[in-house]
This record gives sequence, C-alpha cells and structure tokens, in this order.
Amino acid sequence: MTNNVDRVLIAGGRMALGTVSVHVDSELRIVHLTITGALSRLGGLEYQRRMAVAIDHLAARRPWGVLSDRRNALVQSEEVQLIMADIFERATAAGRTHAAVLATSALTQMQMRRLALAGKLVQRHFESEIAAKAWLVRELKSG
Repeated sequence: MTNNVDRVLIAGGRMALGTVSVHVDSELRIVHLTITGALSRLGGLEYQRRMAVAIDHLAARRPWGVLSDRRNALVQSEEVQLIMADIFERATAAGRTHAAVLATSALTQMQMRRLALAGKLVQRHFESEIAAKAWLVRELKSG
C-alpha cells in the first residue's frame, strides 16, 4: 500500500511546499512515513487521511511502529501540529508503540519529542535509516 505526494501551488509558479508519503510494510508491521518541507493545512489533512488508512491496516497487527523520515522536513505550523497530535493519539490507541525518527534539524527533533511525549510513544532519533529500521524491528519483535 503506497500513497505518494501532495504538492501545493504557490503564486508565481509551481513549488513543492510540503510533501507526504506513507507506505505500509505489513510483514514488518512498520509504517514508512516521509514528510518534506512544511505541510499546508491541506497537506496536513492529507497526512491525516493517509495515516488513518495505515493505522486501520495495522491496528490488528499489534505492536507496530513508524519509521518517520523528517530529514527534509521543516518545523510544522501549529495547525499541522494539532493534526499530527491527533494522529499520534489514534496510532497509540491502535497499537503503535515505537517510532524511529530520521531528523537532522534540532528544531524538528524537539517538535517530534514533544509530540511523542503527548502521544505516549517510545521514540528514538537516528541519522542512519539502516540503524533506525534495525532498532525498530528489534523493538517490535521484543514487544
């Protein structure tokens, strides 16, 4: 199951303001999430829709986790953060226990930590996608 890209039109030409990609690995019980840029309100709602589909798909396969690539993401607006907080709560209620986050920006890492605390989530930050996935798989197998 793959959902790809959301692009936003900006006055003066077409520019990718923010994108979201969601892919479910049913076998490993991992949602691969990639967010780039800053999502618009519509982009945030599309993130919410795509994640709701992924959550529904994995809810019966507890525990499950998220590999979140935020390396090219910007700090999200307050409005988008509220949408993300809602998804964090839904995911926790549906059996998501862990998240491995790829983030190079200290601000993005802080934003993700705040959302994880509110969403009751075990979360670690990584620079390497290989290390992040290995940790996530190991944690899911032990839980």
